[in-house]
Amino acid sequence: MRKEERRRRVTPSLVVAIVALVAAVSGTAVAAQINGNKLMPKSVGGGKLKQFNGGLIKPKTIHGSKLKQFTGGLIKPRTLPAGKIVPNSLGGDQIDESKLGPVPAADRLTGEFHVKLAFGESADLTSVGPFKLTAQCVQNGTTADGTEGRDFVRLLIESSEAGSVFTSGLGSLAGNAPDKFLGPETAEADRIVDEVYVANGNSNYKTGGHFSAMAPSGAGLSSAEGSTSAAINLLGTGCAVQGTVLANG
Repeated sequence: MRKEERRRRVTPSLVVAIVALVAAVSGTAVAAQINGNKLMPKSVGGGKLKQFNGGLIKPKTIHGSKLKQFTGGLIKPRTLPAGKIVPNSLGGDQIDESKLGPVPAADRLTGEFHVKLAFGESADLTSVGPFKLTAQCVQNGTTADGTEGRDFVRLLIESSEAGSVFTSGLGSLAGNAPDKFLGPETAEADRIVDEVYVANGNSNYKTGGHFSAMAPSGAGLSSAEGSTSAAINLLGTGCAVQGTVLANG
């Protein structure tokens, strides 16, 4: 006998199952290839996204044109180090001047100097306004008080403004007489404001004295007691001098 073949009927439930299977398989593939440009705004909620830690972005792949302007509202106070701020990127509108401390004027800054000189040499130490301070290194000479046989470093002041005055531990031109002013023509012997000395041939490190000067324009220069020091016959040279001066006015 010939067996009669049975024909399988395509039922609705079978069709639904096949469609569901195809949709499930193809849906995974499509999801893996979703282009961000195809997404509608606000169509993906935060609950559908994993937390981003920044590790997936390659260097130099996001340009400024892709970012919205930052207004600064998300930075907590005192959390941004100064080293992260680009020079000249902050203007007056971003700075609260009431929070700034006092800023010293440029004409009141302290000047520092240090120089090494052989005997017989001299050097300019600092210039402030009309004033200039120079140093001389002298061997077996006579100090400002008339003592002979000393090795010393001498500080001299000069002013480009006639009618200037100064006072120091070694002498002064205080304007108390017509010839008691400091100016461009003042002799060197009358411009000595400090000396650090030792007996000829000796070696020592010592501090100096003080001085203060003022010009008719109001500019001034001063040095506190002990702010100048010198090493004589030390450090491989005749004189090594260092110190600080303060610009006033």
